Amino acid sequence: MPLFEALYCKPYKSPACWATPEDTTAIGPEVVVDQTEKVRQIKQRLQAAQD
Repeated sequence: MPLFEALYCKPYKSPACWATPEDTTAIGPEVVVDQTEKVRQIKQRLQAAQD
């Protein structure tokens, strides 16, 4: 899974596709907490792979 997709739960879109109407939702605190947890997991897995 690409890192972008792991962090944001959606595939990467090129800059030409960023302004789609369905992506105009506000980010709530639960999304921030979820993304922070995913970053923590990715860092742990990267560290384990390096070790």
